[in-house]
Amino acid sequence: MLSQPESRFPVVKPHVMCAYPALMYLVVFLSTALPICLCEFGCITATTAAFALGGCTILARVLFPVPAILGCVVSLLGILMPIMHARAPWASYRYYLPGDESHVEIRGVVVDDTVVGDEDLSWLGVSYRKRFRLEAIRLGRHASWQPCHGTVLISDYEQAMTFGEKIHVRGAIVLPDQRRLPGGMDYRVYLRAKGIHHLLHVVDIVSSRRDTSPGITALAALIGARTAVLKRIVRHIDGDERRILAAMTLGFRQALDPDQRHKYVRSGMIHLFAISGLHVGILFTLVIGVLTVAGVPFSLRYWSAPVCLLIYVLATGAAPSAIRAWLMLTIWSGARALNRPSIGINTVAAAALLLLVVNPFYVFQPGFQFSFLVVTALVLGWRRGSELIEMLGEKRLWRPRQPNAAQYVQGRMHRTFLISCFSMTAAWLGGLGLTAFYNNLFLPASIVVNMLVCTIAWLVLFLTVIKCAVSVVMPDAVERFVAQLLDCNLAFLNFLAEQSSGHDLVITTERPALWMIVLYYAILYAFVLMPRSLKVRSGATLALAACVTAAVVRYPLYEAPDVTLIQPRGQIVPLIVVSLPDTRSPTLINAGDKWMSRTLADWLRHRGVTAIDRVLVLDNTVRFAGGLERLAAELPIRSVVLMADDRRHVPQIERMAFEYGIDADVSVRMPQRRLANGTIRKQSSVASESYHVALHHMRAWHVTVDLVIPSAGPVAVSAVITDLVSGRRWGSEWRLEYMDQDRVESLRPD
Repeated sequence: MLSQPESRFPVVKPHVMCAYPALMYLVVFLSTALPICLCEFGCITATTAAFALGGCTILARVLFPVPAILGCVVSLLGILMPIMHARAPWASYRYYLPGDESHVEIRGVVVDDTVVGDEDLSWLGVSYRKRFRLEAIRLGRHASWQPCHGTVLISDYEQAMTFGEKIHVRGAIVLPDQRRLPGGMDYRVYLRAKGIHHLLHVVDIVSSRRDTSPGITALAALIGARTAVLKRIVRHIDGDERRILAAMTLGFRQALDPDQRHKYVRSGMIHLFAISGLHVGILFTLVIGVLTVAGVPFSLRYWSAPVCLLIYVLATGAAPSAIRAWLMLTIWSGARALNRPSIGINTVAAAALLLLVVNPFYVFQPGFQFSFLVVTALVLGWRRGSELIEMLGEKRLWRPRQPNAAQYVQGRMHRTFLISCFSMTAAWLGGLGLTAFYNNLFLPASIVVNMLVCTIAWLVLFLTVIKCAVSVVMPDAVERFVAQLLDCNLAFLNFLAEQSSGHDLVITTERPALWMIVLYYAILYAFVLMPRSLKVRSGATLALAACVTAAVVRYPLYEAPDVTLIQPRGQIVPLIVVSLPDTRSPTLINAGDKWMSRTLADWLRHRGVTAIDRVLVLDNTVRFAGGLERLAAELPIRSVVLMADDRRHVPQIERMAFEYGIDADVSVRMPQRRLANGTIRKQSSVASESYHVALHHMRAWHVTVDLVIPSAGPVAVSAVITDLVSGRRWGSEWRLEYMDQDRVESLRPD
């Protein structure tokens, strides 16, 4: 036979197509859907999206020669589904609004599964934000009701509500906040990816009653069963362990305070509180074990397990991570029941493709990205680890088998441990880029920590199931014993989070560029998906070197200070960040109000800031120092210098400094203060108040900031950076007024 000429393009081989068909179709779908999604969220222009759509479609068709008809169908879905979700015809309430925001009266049903109306579970706290499904809307008391559909989010309403409660409310529909500072979270994009376009500020509840429709009644019964199970599993468990157990097993995360969340984020253990593949996989093994012990036939066993898991997934809110895990296990169980082979990567890709066809905007959710990238790395790491272990243990295959059960078990345990190490390392590499991009963290200790965490999580869920069972059929003493075992495991989890979230084991990084993250994952998966040839390895090495070089060029180490001015929305007193050279601990002038402090802390972390060297508070009023305490809770502060006209807020600031170990220096009724590396001067008159801050650095850099706040008119701010060695000066002036959006300006020497 005549051999066919090789293609010039590195197309995927036919045997790879047979092994990973879902992966190929997923790439084809993303190549058409992603440009439209980026255009819809304002990341690129329509012209760029059109060129990207054409280029990505052609490249995907060349590299992945899928069948023509199926390829066209998948591409057509990739175009139509983002457009349909962008227009959202099912959110018909928007057609009745006169603008993006409006005062309305609405009738609808509370469909949030996190609300609990049981007094015995009051320790969970009140969920201030609840999903609300609309049924009718009118724009005034004398207007007629219009039937509508859609879902909004009730914002900052403290009154308790329960799932399935049908209410008539008066309030205002508003748009969610956009990204406040560069690099921060865009809450509007986050909600849009979940299919929510507006927030509802409730002013008054006119009436309330239970919805008796069959669907809501069935879901309410499921939520009620979930609440009853929660009451059983937390009995005889108190303190933080009870809150951790509620979040870890049934998804009640509202009981966790911000400090606990922050601690688990820094330790790399936050995935415990998201019902995901870890929870679903552990419960799957438990269900299969119970069905095996009960003598259920093999095929029926693997058909029944996904049904049991679906009840758990729906009861805990049906998060995308949980749906992904359930879809994967359902596909794998179906293959086992039918005695068909199943490949892990193909199963992951099939689950991702199904979810994205339902809602292409899931691709913008960090949880969706973490879930699939980490699981893909985990599956590939397990496979590569198995291959490496078999290769290293090849001599063992040439020896006669010893009929020694102890040696067999020891060998299996040793092999499983080594493969687990490879898998955890691969999962750590899979989450490395996203952790740096979203959380600005590099967690080298999370490999060892998560190996312990997975073992303890299995024990916690196993003991939780046992506790539910013994609470029904066993005496109270047995239940107390199981509760003590649970308490010990949860306390150890808390101890791991405390130790691994310390500054010695956590490295704060500056947020990398998006293209660097994409390149990182392209290089990472090139080693495990493509053939291990010399050309591929050489190309990946060159790409990695280019990525590192670009990172050095993108983030040079400036030897000069820079001044960043932040004007919060609706305020005229700015926050000024002075970053001195060779340090990640800047000086902050003013702390702003308490609403801005957490956003400021997140923005500083995105810039790689690990601590604040000093906070210079120019006055002790709320607009200057109101957010100091919350800022100290978010980021370590070494010292605070306060210029005060009286002692109104001085005791509170001194108490806060003592609590957080801050060196507080308070000056009352002193117009000028000399610092170790600068001075602060204040002048007051009837017309205005002026502040002059002069800072200097050991390398002969001087930074002066002048702030003038008149009794009427805009605020004037000027900043000057001077190099005393060369005599060069850089200056900037800003005029600030009340604004609807946050404003960020910077002054950085060339």
